[in-house]
Amino acid sequence: MSVSRIVTAVSYALARKMHQFITFPTGERACKVMHKFGEKGGIGGIVGAIDCTHVRIVKPKGNQLFYINRKGYHSMNIQAVCDADRCFISVLAKFPGSAHDSRIFSQSALCADFEGRWKSGILLGDAGYACKSYLLTPYNNARSRIEGQFNKRHARQRILIEQAFGCLKRRFHTLHGEIRLPSPTKICAVVVVCCVLHNMAIRRNLPDFYDVIDDRQPPEEAARPDQGHGGRSGSVIRDEIARLLMLA
Repeated sequence: MSVSRIVTAVSYALARKMHQFITFPTGERACKVMHKFGEKGGIGGIVGAIDCTHVRIVKPKGNQLFYINRKGYHSMNIQAVCDADRCFISVLAKFPGSAHDSRIFSQSALCADFEGRWKSGILLGDAGYACKSYLLTPYNNARSRIEGQFNKRHARQRILIEQAFGCLKRRFHTLHGEIRLPSPTKICAVVVVCCVLHNMAIRRNLPDFYDVIDDRQPPEEAARPDQGHGGRSGSVIRDEIARLLMLA
C-alpha cells in the first residue's frame, strides 16, 4: 500500500510539470523540427507526426463499456505528437479505449489551436484522420504514381510516431502490458509521467528502443474529407505537395 501511495504521489507531481518537458515547437525551434523532418522524407513544413496508442488497463469501476476498445479489451486511448527526434511535443491522456482517434483529435485543444491558426506547421497522420490543411493523411488506394510516391514519403516521416510509441513502451513495459491501477485518472497520470521521462531520456542521449509495437485497432470507416475552414482544403494542399515531390 505504501508503494502504491508513493507511485501515485510521484506520478501526480511529475504530471503537473509536463508542460516543462512536453512543449509544442514554435519560432526557431519549429524551423529546426521542420528541417529535420524534411531530411527524413522530403515533405516540407512538417512540425509533428500524430497518432494514438492504446494502453491496456484492468477493468475499471463504473461504466466499463466506454473503456472496451475495438479489439475487445479495456484500455485508455492516448493521443500524442512527436517531433523528428521522437520526442513527444503534445500528449493527451484522458479518453477511454472506445474513443476513435479522429474524435479525440477533433475535441482536443491542439485541434482548436490549429483551427484558430494559433499553431503553425503541418502534422502527419494516418488514414483514420480527416485530411486537413494542417494535417496531411495518405491517399486511400493510391491511383497514380504521384499519389504512390506521396504515400511513400508520408510513411517515411509518419513512422516516427510509431517508433516513439514503441520506444516508450519498451522503456516502460507496464504501458505494453497492463496498468494495474483502479482509477483511470491515476492511469493517465502514469502515462503522462512516462512520456515526460521518455523525453528526458532522449535529451540525455540514453539508449534507444525504436521498435514499432503494433497495437493499432481494426480498420473502420475512413474519416470524412475536410471541407476547408476559410482556405484551401487539405486534399487540395496534399495534391499540390504530391505534384511538387514528383518534380523535385
